Amino acid sequence: MVVTLAANDNSGGIGVYETLFSLDNGQTFQVYTNPFTVSTEGASTVIFHSVDKLGNLEPDQTFSINIDKTPPEAAIFFDPDVQSLRVTGIDNLSLVNTTQTSNQQFLLQDEAGHSLMINLNFLSSQSNKVLASLANLQYNNQPTIALERNSFQLNWALSVNGLESLSQEASARRQFAVQADYLAVDNQTTVTTKTLAGNMEQTILPGLRILVLITENGSLNFQIRLSQELPFGGIQL
Repeated sequence: MVVTLAANDNSGGIGVYETLFSLDNGQTFQVYTNPFTVSTEGASTVIFHSVDKLGNLEPDQTFSINIDKTPPEAAIFFDPDVQSLRVTGIDNLSLVNTTQTSNQQFLLQDEAGHSLMINLNFLSSQSNKVLASLANLQYNNQPTIALERNSFQLNWALSVNGLESLSQEASARRQFAVQADYLAVDNQTTVTTKTLAGNMEQTILPGLRILVLITENGSLNFQIRLSQELPFGGIQL
């Protein structure tokens, strides 16, 4: 982003001598001579002030610039509030709008205009059971990325008190295999992961934990989250 600064002296003043600006939170200042470019991704703060020809110093002025160069990623998970699958976007720098463009295709677009298109194949879908697979990803209309064989499976049971049990499984060939099983009677979730070497590792966590399948720079990964830590928004399926 190109930044242009302008300064005028007060009415009756003798004129502006120079304008100085800082891009490091006021640690150092540079004399402004020409428009300059801020290209660092994320939030940047510009601090500036002017000095007139008598040496009178203007108080510091500030404004922020938010630069987003990265397309959003997708998160797919069981939403315990509505007991169904949810697809939403993840972006650390801006909000993400999610739209379903067809039965299996979802478009995620952030406020900077970057996008991710995902194709989610539903291999089986019943009232309390879902088996799905992500076929491919497309970032910013670039060439489509075909994913290794993968699956995401959910199976849950309800009682008069709410969610009674939830089985969540996700796997991606040559990447990971994970299962998270919740039982309300114990109020705990058992997470079992299989390493690339074939070893099984098991962890028991208190409360309901949600297995979140995420895209990550053209591949797949997963996270285990508390329900209050789940991404918001998106589309309920």
